[in-house]
Amino acid sequence: TGLASRPDDYDMLLNLAAALLKQKKLQAALDTYEQLAKLGHGNADVLQGLYQSALGLGQLEEADRAVQRLLEIAGDDPKYHVYASMLYLLTGRWRDGWKAYAARWIWQPGAARPFSQPWWEGEDLTGKTILLWGEQGLGDEVMFASMVPDLVANEVRILLETDKRMVGLFQRSFPNILCLARKDPPDPRTVSADFQLPTTNLGNHFRPDEASFKGGKPFLVPDGERVEHLRRTYRKKFATSASDLLIGITWRSLNARYGVSKSMLLDDMRPILETPGAAFVNLQYGDTAVECADFKERTAVVIHHDVDIDPMVDIDAHATQVAAMDLIISTSNTTAHIAGAMGVPAWIMLHMVPDRRWLMARDDSPWYGSVRLFRQKGLGDWTAPVDRVKRELAELIQGNG
Repeated sequence: TGLASRPDDYDMLLNLAAALLKQKKLQAALDTYEQLAKLGHGNADVLQGLYQSALGLGQLEEADRAVQRLLEIAGDDPKYHVYASMLYLLTGRWRDGWKAYAARWIWQPGAARPFSQPWWEGEDLTGKTILLWGEQGLGDEVMFASMVPDLVANEVRILLETDKRMVGLFQRSFPNILCLARKDPPDPRTVSADFQLPTTNLGNHFRPDEASFKGGKPFLVPDGERVEHLRRTYRKKFATSASDLLIGITWRSLNARYGVSKSMLLDDMRPILETPGAAFVNLQYGDTAVECADFKERTAVVIHHDVDIDPMVDIDAHATQVAAMDLIISTSNTTAHIAGAMGVPAWIMLHMVPDRRWLMARDDSPWYGSVRLFRQKGLGDWTAPVDRVKRELAELIQGNG
């Protein structure tokens, strides 16, 4: 009623736009922010909202105009550089992206680990020790660890602090470094380092352009004997014929901020799961027993599950599962990253404007050479990627038979 009587009221329009943005009603939010801009309100709040709405809708040119204007008038605030980094990295503007992304340590210094060593800025590391520390989610820890071999090649002593669940897999994969479990207070061995750096900041040094990704070579190494044992076991228990493909599936992300956008329902995947010639293995972390039982009762589709492995607890065992598969079909989550990092073929279904790591308008990933990307064509609509995966899976199975 307030807007009906005062349709140009700045505060009311701004509150409405912010509420629409929070509710993910992106087009309505963008329309409202554009209305504010036409009324002459070109301040940081309006420009930030314009940018986030346009970016969420995949309107990249409008998002770029908004964020550049935002940086012109409020570029002394580091958070706006961090916001801009999402667009830069999503569009492969690597140098700009890494520089802008690093501004978050100015914006949120309390998010850094409590180490006293100076941050490495590219100094000669001959005879020195550098402490790398992971952060954010497990998928991020995996992806950014892809740059650790670039440092190893420089014959420097490296300590890598990581989520305790990743220590075994990382230590096997990087035998020339020392992997330490993240804890508070930190492991006493961390004090021996001369420099420190979050693995996210390695991009500034080792991923300035597409060529520097070197084709996304595998860098994680599962337990080979365990992989073969698990593969034989799964084929015996789950496959109905010698030609069946073992296909690991996941369909959800538990990311508190972005998980809803990245996730689908099992029912969304039904056209894929009804494809004959495959044994589908549940690699989804979290409790899915009721969900899978209900799905089986309604569809007669069996999704096999190894109750002895909990991906939330034992990442090394989960990596073994992934490596035992012929193919992974997944949304964007930790399993997708682990598959790509080990060179396991993975088909990843993405929402229309995905995480910055997956870029836009391409079917491949510079991070992982074994990954193929299947993208939504409409916001929140999984029909297009599911239909394409279904079609290509049928062709793959036919060729395998």
